Amino acid sequence: MSESPTRIQADAPQKTLRAVLRNPPALSPGDSLHRFVQLVRFDPVGALPVVNDGRLAGTLSPSDLVSVLGIPDEAERAAALDRPVAELMRSPLETLRAHQSLAEAGAVFARSGQAMLPVLDDHGYYVGTVVAHDLLVPELPAPRPARIGGMATPFGVYLTDGSIQAGVGNLALMASGAMMAVLLLVAAQTLSGLLHLAGWLAHRPIPILVLTDDDAPHGAWMGIASVGESLLLFVLFMALMRLTRLASYHAAEHQTVHAIERFEPLLPGTVGRMPRAHPRCGTNLMAAVVVFMSVQKLLANVPALGGGGDSIMIMAAIATLFVWRPIGTFLQERFTTKPAGERELASGIAAGKALMAAYLEQAPARTSVARRIWCSGMIQVVLGSVPIWALTWAFPNLDAVAHLFTGH
Repeated sequence: MSESPTRIQADAPQKTLRAVLRNPPALSPGDSLHRFVQLVRFDPVGALPVVNDGRLAGTLSPSDLVSVLGIPDEAERAAALDRPVAELMRSPLETLRAHQSLAEAGAVFARSGQAMLPVLDDHGYYVGTVVAHDLLVPELPAPRPARIGGMATPFGVYLTDGSIQAGVGNLALMASGAMMAVLLLVAAQTLSGLLHLAGWLAHRPIPILVLTDDDAPHGAWMGIASVGESLLLFVLFMALMRLTRLASYHAAEHQTVHAIERFEPLLPGTVGRMPRAHPRCGTNLMAAVVVFMSVQKLLANVPALGGGGDSIMIMAAIATLFVWRPIGTFLQERFTTKPAGERELASGIAAGKALMAAYLEQAPARTSVARRIWCSGMIQVVLGSVPIWALTWAFPNLDAVAHLFTGH
């Protein structure tokens, strides 16, 4: 796989402001002083930034509220705390730029006499704060991205923080999309074969409801049977995924992310002990969709409920809320991941180290929505699956499978 120019490999990253950047809770100009007091009590930074549409509007420190303590009447004091922070916030005397070095930041602190300074990226967006005493610590703990995502591919592990890509490249993500599309097609053809075999054994044809026109008239039992076939198709797809190396790379991806999020060293023994299931895995979302659609369709075929309506959608949504996470975790542990070997763990660890190195080297910046979508890998996965779906139109014997994905 070719290396993307945004994926940086480094063994000894030079520390930028990323190494000391803090992200205290930000206020908006319309927030009350009461909210500021509640937040600042539990934040060691002291002063808090006031941010409006991503831009720094000002800062507010506890010393700005000392005058409120002189109000003797309790009701008047409460009314004073109800005022918006915009009335008391101050424009910062100095700000830091994300591309500045630690030495340059130290000089700004010395010149300003401030204990905390906001940091702006090259486009003027607020990205965090730096506290002066953090610059005095000789060995700073390595920070990590606030949230890490990733994907498993047939060629290794891919990781991202929403702006940086690490591990295998975009072509590998496209290969992952193609592979999952093939697995789904194989599962659909397997289901068709199983139902044909069951019909032959029963001496009567069994309709393949999930692969044919769902709009054809049928009764409640046929509707319920359609749900059963859909679930069987889903299980077949999950079982096929379990048989591939994709499941091992998926486990390594999750274990690497767990290790980074827990500030554990990226060593094979440590990473290998991490859980294989992760709460932000796409399998959980897939489980939620399957549960919702299955429950909604089952309830729609209960005559007493009138065959549809908003009440069925609400009941399906409530049922999904209760079980989607446990089902998603079960699917991860039993189907979409399997124990990672040395090769898979090495791929995950290499991706994790590359991500952390790039994260420390890259100056803090506000990431665009388009960049986040691209780094998520979903576009690449969809693009990789397109040629496979095209086969459903190219071969007449795949007409039933084509209906599964197109509805036509």
